[in-house]
Amino acid sequence: MVSQAIDSVLFCFVALWGLYELNTWLQILATTYLLKWAVAVLDTPFIYLAVRFGPRSRAVPDVADTTA
Repeated sequence: MVSQAIDSVLFCFVALWGLYELNTWLQILATTYLLKWAVAVLDTPFIYLAVRFGPRSRAVPDVADTTA
């Protein structure tokens, strides 16, 4: 969640600083962070499922897979 906060602050500062009053800017920042946080919470179980049931990569090829 720390990375979401850093990303939100950087984005809002670069994209929106000076366009809105401070109070409005802070509300946009808070809303942006909360939405990113909610998406991260909701997509985490699906990421774990994809890793668990997805195809396995092999670090070392099988002997049968090598061609001479």
